[in-house]
Amino acid sequence: MTTTTGPFTSPDRVAAAVPWSPLVVLAEAAARTAAVSEHVVTVVRGFDRESRRRARTVRGHLSSLGVRSVEATPAPDSWPTPDSTGLAVAAVVNVAGAGSWDAHRIAATLRVPLLTLDEAAGGAAAEVDQRHWDLIDVRAAEQTDFALSQVTLLPEDPERAEVSLTVGGTRHVVRGAQVGAGLKEHELRVRVTSPDIEEEYLTDEVTIEPVTGGYRLVRDGLPVGELTGPVTLTTVRQGLVVHVVRA
Repeated sequence: MTTTTGPFTSPDRVAAAVPWSPLVVLAEAAARTAAVSEHVVTVVRGFDRESRRRARTVRGHLSSLGVRSVEATPAPDSWPTPDSTGLAVAAVVNVAGAGSWDAHRIAATLRVPLLTLDEAAGGAAAEVDQRHWDLIDVRAAEQTDFALSQVTLLPEDPERAEVSLTVGGTRHVVRGAQVGAGLKEHELRVRVTSPDIEEEYLTDEVTIEPVTGGYRLVRDGLPVGELTGPVTLTTVRQGLVVHVVRA
């Protein structure tokens, strides 16, 4: 992950009468990102009352700046598409809190910048840190997802399960193995652990497929579901741009 820092300057169109708050600064940073009027900003919130309030504040200020916005939640059917908004998404704003990673995945999926508030800034001078994150592209059948740090495959029954890994054109079949893939210096670090073997590979891409028995796919610590076919993991270098707003 790489980082650059710069001072934040409010847009000329911001009215002086708007009360200052970190959420207003966050909205102003999003407005600068969505400078093209034909674009829309996606505001990602949680389901709690405070998150809804924060979303209303950001969207209200965006509206006062002449920037259209839509809301999204962790529910995938709420995620915006050009068909659902009628406009291209310019940026994603996270108001769900520092512990939520859904906004990061939405921004990665849409291939747009993410803006999030530094919850620990404590009234510091407003500025924006720009960070570039590597991602793991998770591709199964015709579906594509992104992991921010880790993908794990767990056997339902280690005594019966077999899994194949294709790395660098070579196929390996291992019985009862747990497979974990994380990010290390722009590459995938793939670890294969079973009662009989421990292997580690550094690669840009790996294809994993259950041979016998069931396997569960876990993304960033959260279960996704049963793996019924091959899944290909690929590193995406600097695939997500994150603007951390300090105010």
